[in-house]
Parts: sequence; C-alpha cells; structure tokens
Amino acid sequence: MNRVIRIKNCQESSDVYCGQTIAASEYYTIQSDTERFKFAVDSKINQHLWSDPAKILINDGDKDLDVETGDQWLKLIDKQELDGKKIVHQTSRPLGTYTYFSGANDDQTDPHAVGGDETNILHLELPSGTNSIVKYMDLNIIQNPTYVHEGYLQWHDAHGDIIKMEITPKVTDYSASSDTNYNLYGGYLIIPAAGDGTISVDSEDMELVQCVENEFGVKPAGYWNADWNTTNKEFENIAAAPSGNGDYNMFGVEVVLARFCNWIPVLGNGFVQLQSSDQSQLGHGSRLKATAKTKGDAHEWCCACFLTMHRKKTC
Repeated sequence: MNRVIRIKNCQESSDVYCGQTIAASEYYTIQSDTERFKFAVDSKINQHLWSDPAKILINDGDKDLDVETGDQWLKLIDKQELDGKKIVHQTSRPLGTYTYFSGANDDQTDPHAVGGDETNILHLELPSGTNSIVKYMDLNIIQNPTYVHEGYLQWHDAHGDIIKMEITPKVTDYSASSDTNYNLYGGYLIIPAAGDGTISVDSEDMELVQCVENEFGVKPAGYWNADWNTTNKEFENIAAAPSGNGDYNMFGVEVVLARFCNWIPVLGNGFVQLQSSDQSQLGHGSRLKATAKTKGDAHEWCCACFLTMHRKKTC
C-alpha cells in the first residue's frame, strides 16, 4: 500500500473499529491493502464517517480530510496510464460483493441458503391468460447483504400485455384484541403499544423486515429490534423501539415499498434489458413481486424475467 490512511476517532471516548481500539482523539494507521479493504466495507466505519457530526475522520498522513474526500481516500486506489490518464472501472457493485444473476428465489426452508435445489425454489416465469398472475421472489438476506442492479424481460405471444415489478414486505399475521403490546398504525404497520394495544401477535408469526440506510446514511424509522441467532437461524430478543430508532418493522398488510418496473407493455415475442448504472439494497424480509396482466381479448402468452444482483455470498 503506497498511501497513508489513518482513522481518527473524533469521539470523547475510545471505540473499536474492525477489531482495533482507537482512543479518543487518537489515530490508527491502516497497515495494508487487505486491511484498507476491510475498513472500507465496514458498516460501522461508513456510518460513523457520514454521521452528523462525523464520529471518525480519515487522515492522509498530513491532514484530516473532509468526509467526502476522506471516503474517497479510504475506498479508491487511483491508477494511471503512462501519460497520466486515470484508469477507471465502471461498476455499481458495492465493495465486498459479487455479481449474481438469478431468475429464482432462495430456498425458504433454510434462512442461510443461497439459491437451492430446483424443488425448493420458484422461478420468475409468468404464464398468463385472462387474469393477473403474481409471483414472489424471496431472498435470504439476513446473513447475505444483497443489492438489486438491473433486470431483464423476455416474452412470447404478447398482445400489448403489461408487467410490473415491486418490492413488498413479508406480512405478519395478527388478530383483533385489547390491552396488548401491539397496535396497527395506518392500517398496515404493527407498532409497539404500552399495554393498551388493539391487536395481538403470536411470536411465531412475526416477520421482521429490515430497515436499510440510503446513500446518505439515512435509515427509515423502525419500531422493533432483534438479534439473529446464527445457530438456530431465527430471531431472538425481539424488543420494542417505540421512538422509531429500531432496525426492523412488522407489516400486518402488504404494501408497496418500492416499484422499479411500472406496467411495461410488451408485444409479440421479444427481450429487453432494463439497464441501470445504480443499485439498491434490499432488506431482510422484503420480497420481489412480479405481476403480469393480460390486456384486451383473452389470449395465451407468457413472460420470464431475471435479475442482476450484487451479493456477499453467491453459493
């Protein structure tokens, strides 16, 4: 590694980053490219660097850098041609992930599975006729950070039929009750109550949906916290976060969290790449929902789709 990269702890007390304890107002010097990569992809490093005010800063050996410059100094390795031109590599892939093409979900019988045997997965094939056809793509994300990059559609014998793809949450079953610790907000979101709730939820029915930060480090309000037990492969210590600073939500009704393919019309036989230079992170408990709708007179047609994703684990 030919550049000096130092991490400064701007807090009033010591903190631990990637296994290294850094005292208050002190620096830690990164020793190698391998360690630099480890720091660059660490979620705590990125969260503390972009917090307001910043809890850490990056130092180039001479000075503390502003947040954006420091982020680039930590994550980018400048390479140049002999004439000084920079060599660049266009990619939407977050550091620490691999490109992953998939037209099917992950095996839902094992929360740690990536893909799975054909008998335990669903393909994004949408045979259609006179009615709307819906299929869900459920991915195991709790131990495998996953980002959607772009999609591809192909179809056969379409007559102006339409297709959309959305992100929805897994749904938690509930029942009407009184004097409980759960309420239904807005008719869809299950939030904590203080013994005066109007619904009841069985712990075995809880489907936690992860709140993920956007590119500015802002995380949606989450009303529940929990720990993932990697041995039992289930959540434990589920606790209320009534102020909205939790990591998870529970939804009593399916709602659309995002829509990235809005009623695309298709004719005859064809194929299209829904090209993108970006990526969006999926949270645990979110589902990819594909809907195909027949238009006009009843007729037989079909379509299939697959996605390009970036995942920490591909098998």
